Amino acid sequence: KLEYAGPGLRGYAADVRGQAFDVIVKAVKEVLGEAKPYSVTGSLPCIADLRDEGFDVCCTGFGLMSYYHANNERAKISDFHNGFKIVIAMINHAEAL
Repeated sequence: KLEYAGPGLRGYAADVRGQAFDVIVKAVKEVLGEAKPYSVTGSLPCIADLRDEGFDVCCTGFGLMSYYHANNERAKISDFHNGFKIVIAMINHAEAL
């Protein structure tokens, strides 16, 4: 028997015309040579709350999608290394705004 459990969680979609998105794309291109933005589905109510309060928010990750929520979820040290470089580049690009 299927029962209604209540309202669902609020979703979130990044503003691909916003400064945060531009900063992330520039930083990823700088470190990895290319950026291939894509979207996955899910609920991130705390991120939606920030967006609703007027913050320009985007979420990003630095690992392999094939590892994400896998039974043997893991990460490569090289992905962490590049992730730190990307975060530093994001800070530099954001400071230049």
